[in-house]
Amino acid sequence: MSVQILAWVYLLVFVAVVFVIFLVHTIPSPFLDIVRLPTFLRLANPFLADSWPTSLHIYQAILVFYLFVTLVDSASLFVFSSNFLREVSAISSYVSFFVIGAVVVFFLYSLLFIGPAGTTFSQQAAFFLGVSFFLFALDLLTFVVDEEQLGKLRLRLRRLTLKKNG
Repeated sequence: MSVQILAWVYLLVFVAVVFVIFLVHTIPSPFLDIVRLPTFLRLANPFLADSWPTSLHIYQAILVFYLFVTLVDSASLFVFSSNFLREVSAISSYVSFFVIGAVVVFFLYSLLFIGPAGTTFSQQAAFFLGVSFFLFALDLLTFVVDEEQLGKLRLRLRRLTLKKNG
């Protein structure tokens, strides 16, 4: 049951992200300004170690990576009977856990040290921190479910091997 719920959550997250990306790129500003990360990166530019175009490229790479991980996890959770897909899901969740963890730290830093409270910048930082933390928790939960199921499978395989050899 929890696996099916996770699969639908991942599918919903993927569709929502693609829909928001579509809206942000087709409807001009100020519509959905809070989700426009390039605006946020431009405002944070004086506090970043690199120029904002470089930060934008890093953001785009992380976004594409996370969309890929979301698709992989969704597919593997829908076809959870496949041991190979379980392994792929566990590995992608593990790697994504660290990537999204770094993103959470970045937005936490932005919220606490860069933007004064009540500004658009701090509102965007809080929004992105919340989204990143949700994705971080979702990854952690997926990894735990994957490992729990893989642990049960390994235990069953050991029992079968012991019965066969014993």
